[in-house]
Formats: sequence, structure tokens, C-alpha cells
Amino acid sequence: MQARSRGQQAGSRRIAGEMDGVEESDEQKMETVDKEGAMAVIERRFHVNAPPEKVFAFLADHANDPQWLPGLTDSRNFTGEGTDYRWEWTFKMAGLSFNGTGVVKEHEPPRRHVVETRGGLVSTWAWTIEPEGEGSQVALRLEYTVPVAAVGKIAEKLLLRQNEKAADEGVANLQRILGG
Repeated sequence: MQARSRGQQAGSRRIAGEMDGVEESDEQKMETVDKEGAMAVIERRFHVNAPPEKVFAFLADHANDPQWLPGLTDSRNFTGEGTDYRWEWTFKMAGLSFNGTGVVKEHEPPRRHVVETRGGLVSTWAWTIEPEGEGSQVALRLEYTVPVAAVGKIAEKLLLRQNEKAADEGVANLQRILGG
């Protein structure tokens, strides 16, 4: 990643069961893999130079997702609002296309927005936005199921690393779009 402002991306990385209590500082990265390797967690915390209301509005409008989320090739068929907001998406990972639906589970403007996806990929995206100086501190906790059946056990670790990189690219894209 590029230069960071104070408190922008400090944190740790951990693989459950292998490195509990061991931290790598420099970026807020936490990856947890269960014994079967089916569930993963990625966490990011970063600053953007935009007020929480603007950040929330951008993140809560899932028509914006392909602008910042690497691998998301399409988001469409939007219906409802608040916790009734739903849409369909297509995501490309490891050379495979996955289709599914998204639904908003929590919608508390301008502070918290939680989304669940179902279909080809199962995930929960929990966003928390707090005022910080003249901008916002944004925290993301992404829990997702690794599609081991689709990519194979051998490719699973590579996929986990690629998803970590994609998370960093997504953060950089959000900072570019929203001001960071």
C-alpha cells in the first residue's frame, strides 16, 4: 500500500490455530481460517477524507460496488431500500464466475451497513463508519466462505492470498473515489 496517515491502517494479521497471539504490524489484516479451510475473515480499517454521510451513501448504494470492488463484474436488479434493499451480482474469482444475490441486514445511516450475499459465494460485509477529523474512519469486517469445491483444496491458500490483495485494492479504490 501507499503512505499511510496516522491510525490509517495499523493492525495485525493472524491465522487461527497457527499464529494466535502473533502479530505483524503495519496493516490491519486479520485472516481466520477454520480447520476445514472453508471460512475466512478479512478486516480492514482506513481513513477517507469525506464525511461519514458521504461514505455511507456511497457504500450503501450497491450500484457503486463494481467501481471499487476488484472481481465484481456486475451488480444489477436493485429493489427496495434500507433493510429491504436487494440486488443481484456477478463476481469473478480464480477465473470462475459466481452469481448471487445481496441483501442489506443492517442499515443505520451514517454509521453501520451490513450486507449478506448468497448464491455462488456466501459472505457478510459489515461496515462501520465513524467521524475522524474532517473525514471518516472506515472499518470493514468481511466473512466469507471459500468456494473450495469450485477452486480445489490446492488453490485455496492462493485464493486466500489473492483475496487479501483484492481487499487492499478495494481500500485503495475507495480512498481514491472518496478521498484518502
